[in-house]
Amino acid sequence: MATSILAWLSLALIIIPLSVDNIWSIPIGYYHLKVQYLGAFFAVLLLWVQLCSSDTRKLFKKRLAQPDWIPWIAFLFTGAMGALHSVYPSRAVFFLFWAGATTGLIPFILFSLRRALGHWTVERALWGYGFLQSLLLITDALICMPTEGKWHLGQVMIYGSGAGRLCRPSAGYQEPGYFCAFMLLLIISARLGLKKDPKPWARKLAGLCLTTGLLACIVSTSRLGWLGVLLFSAFEAQSLFFSKEKRAGLRSFIKKSRAAFVGALALIVIILGLNAPSIYRHVGKGVLSPTHDDSFKYRYWRLGAALQVFQENIWVGSGPGTAGAYFIDKIDDSDPFKKTIQPAERLFMRHDPLSMNLYTELLSEWGVLGLLSFVFFLGLRLWPLPTALRVQIALTLLLVYLSTPTLARFDLWFVLACLTEVGLGTNKNVKKAG
Repeated sequence: MATSILAWLSLALIIIPLSVDNIWSIPIGYYHLKVQYLGAFFAVLLLWVQLCSSDTRKLFKKRLAQPDWIPWIAFLFTGAMGALHSVYPSRAVFFLFWAGATTGLIPFILFSLRRALGHWTVERALWGYGFLQSLLLITDALICMPTEGKWHLGQVMIYGSGAGRLCRPSAGYQEPGYFCAFMLLLIISARLGLKKDPKPWARKLAGLCLTTGLLACIVSTSRLGWLGVLLFSAFEAQSLFFSKEKRAGLRSFIKKSRAAFVGALALIVIILGLNAPSIYRHVGKGVLSPTHDDSFKYRYWRLGAALQVFQENIWVGSGPGTAGAYFIDKIDDSDPFKKTIQPAERLFMRHDPLSMNLYTELLSEWGVLGLLSFVFFLGLRLWPLPTALRVQIALTLLLVYLSTPTLARFDLWFVLACLTEVGLGTNKNVKKAG
């Protein structure tokens, strides 16, 4: 009874505030301890109690024996080497610990919760959470776009002023791209649950998460969301091409859900069609003319700055989380990139991720050795999965990390663990879903 209460408390503290970046957190200097890490702490306590059982210890040892820990240790060792010569040692050590705990502990947190609550409980909670977040974003798209941001329920981003102003909803997330990064992974999990969850009500919940998640990614006006939906659709299309059973199932689904399908299509046309000029001006124009788009130019500036830091710290980087500090403290003030930074912004830059994608973040802060060990580590995590699922997750991550700079994003690693932790007393059903 006590372990079940602790498990549910841990799960609630992890999932309820999963998207919240700027509230529900405890400030510690320049950093914020997010509530989900308290849930993770309780889950670790739960695991400590569970290890009193010989069966749990046996399964735990099997998980420890997996080969993905070798490149994970190499990755952290590389980060420690970078932290030794960092211009901001305290931040480097903090980010080293944060990255190590997020990438290393989450599989065991999930292991503990599944042992206490069952194989599909965590996924069902995530699907419910994803459905509510998607519903919030779609509602805000209907409210905030016509009113140009005057009315909204969740978080929004306002672009421009006067005529052509665009309100971009992001539910509980900091920006639409952050929402889509999470949802693109979650819809893969929901697709698996729609097929393999043993409970009918849970399969319906997975279906709601899947459909509203796809719709939310489309109306979020995020380029990442649009590309992710195309990628997901491509995998669904190729699976239909090779399976008569799936084609028959799709025809049956469309026949039963014709009204909902037409409604969703009408919703997309209404939201995107009525706001097409503003969406093109602030989002679409950058795809066709990147040099005239402020977002692309800013990302390009950040890319160049991160590559400069990498060129001076090729093998082990500048230290975890310290590329911005290195750029401000060490790069010559005559540098054309650095000249564009106002003096008031330099303090902010020392505490902000320099890169706008994970690839240059790893190169600038962890170096070549860190990037290689991270790729090897992530590859071993994905390797036990069926080939099609492995490739789909890998391509989705490649796309997500083009616009997601922070290595230690808890929500992404938590969903990824739900997808990759197969067998060994965890989610046995995922492996059958391939």
